[in-house]
Amino acid sequence: MTVNTIAFIKLFYIAAIYIFRTMTAFTHTGVMMNDSIKETVLPEKLIAAYSDADYVVECDSYSFVMRIGSHSQEMDDILQQHAATTMAIISAFNPLSNPTDEMINIQNTEKLGNELRQRFISFKQGLSKSTHGEWPEKNFIVIDIDLDTAKEIGKHYKQNAIVFYEKGGVAKLILLQ
Repeated sequence: MTVNTIAFIKLFYIAAIYIFRTMTAFTHTGVMMNDSIKETVLPEKLIAAYSDADYVVECDSYSFVMRIGSHSQEMDDILQQHAATTMAIISAFNPLSNPTDEMINIQNTEKLGNELRQRFISFKQGLSKSTHGEWPEKNFIVIDIDLDTAKEIGKHYKQNAIVFYEKGGVAKLILLQ
């Protein structure tokens, strides 16, 4: 084999691994979009950060971490207790993932909380953060909300994504941009 052939094979191998990892990340981690990954304007690194984040849930007597693409028996139990089948995690922090002044984030979170109080019976405050503890963001765990309403609220607060969960399923990252 020539040096060019070996270089081509290595490059092809690396590209194939990258494509495989990218495709499996989007099919197995619960990332959901309208029709395809091509429809989002969000960079892959940002989607990966959302997918890898820890979604801390403290609701009723429960305290646990939800992960995208994973089933949560604890969340199923909470939904059962509330006679509900769905929940969403929605934030008002850092619109469009732009670092925002803490006071503005707090004001946006208060507005979101007030809106949820007017529209829903059951919601709790939560926290999202990277797996390394970076980028902590307050959010709300909204119980018994349908996907369309959750998306509408997330878009209103200029969020790139929300988390949606159906009883018995897996946590899904729903891209809004």
